[in-house]
Amino acid sequence: MFYNALWAAFPDSHLEFDDIVVQGDKVAARFTFSGTQKGELMGIPPTDRKVSVQGMRFFKFKGTKCTETWNLVDMLSMMQQLEVIKT
Repeated sequence: MFYNALWAAFPDSHLEFDDIVVQGDKVAARFTFSGTQKGELMGIPPTDRKVSVQGMRFFKFKGTKCTETWNLVDMLSMMQQLEVIKT
């Protein structure tokens, strides 16, 4: 649900993988998310502001099945770029 809301809020969104590292049964991906907020996101009305946010996602696999994931995104930076939080 979160990702559907994210894509709806940032219809021009772009996800670029900066690094992907595989070690044993784990995969780590560092990425940059960018886009322009054209729709509501988590109660924040459209701001028409562009954002560029760094994040990381980690996956653990058992065979070919992903069994665990962890996600870290710099939401503080996004809120600052949307001017929801003043710096």
